[in-house]
Amino acid sequence: MNELITLPLLRPELFKTGILKETTTGILLFGPPGTGKTLTARAVASQCGANFLNIQMSNVQSKWVGENEKNVKAIFSLARKLSPCVLFIDEIDALLQTRKGEFTPHYMVNTLNEFMQEWDGLNSNNDGVIVIGATNRPFDLDEAVLRRLPRRIFVSLPDGEAREEILDILLKEEVVGHSKEERKEILAYVASKTDQWSGSDLKNLCIATVMNAIKQQILEPNKKDEVVRVVEKQHFDMAFDSGDIVPSLNEKTGIIIQLQEWNAKYGTGAEAGGYSGHSSVFGF
Repeated sequence: MNELITLPLLRPELFKTGILKETTTGILLFGPPGTGKTLTARAVASQCGANFLNIQMSNVQSKWVGENEKNVKAIFSLARKLSPCVLFIDEIDALLQTRKGEFTPHYMVNTLNEFMQEWDGLNSNNDGVIVIGATNRPFDLDEAVLRRLPRRIFVSLPDGEAREEILDILLKEEVVGHSKEERKEILAYVASKTDQWSGSDLKNLCIATVMNAIKQQILEPNKKDEVVRVVEKQHFDMAFDSGDIVPSLNEKTGIIIQLQEWNAKYGTGAEAGGYSGHSSVFGF
């Protein structure tokens, strides 16, 4: 993904001739809520020194006739001025959902058509703008949109190792345990108990845990005046036992099953059930 974005943005002149001139380099990040799709896109843009333009449905939709199309033009015009730029469309399925014949509202068809025209203009001119879409429901996207997003990356729930890394980042400014070894043991313990938790779930857990540490510190007379709080294993256990902090999703949830099935059919490296790392950076 980093390579797919970096090359066209940093050396756009190399993509203005030959077969690459008509190659679309759009990327679709799809997966359950809270798995860091926006953060991933923002981080990749930052790594290659590109501007990041975050577009949501509210930035496009208007109650006035013809305003949607004007807003789309303005967004793409701004992206060109900010070049090199990553144009990130959050919840792209809400904005560019599949057309359903005569039942699709006229304003939605016009918005989609305008978006496709502007998008094709980016590809033909190589203006130093890359489009990244994010969605929880890739199966609701219009086929014309999917054709412009050949690289489709499944951002799934983190595994044990990833959860431990996420916890370490979330708690980087907290004192966890009384030594580096104890910190690692506690984080490994929490990671083992949070199977099927998303990144946002882990953040909520960490907030509740630190609050437990603060409350305990205030209640203990010999510790209430201490400035540095120490987060211990018991504080995580208190958060678990409260029943207030639970995973928002699991593999048995209907949306997860749908996403896994869609990834197996249409995702990058679909034969391997996910990104294989062996296909071309342009998705063919």
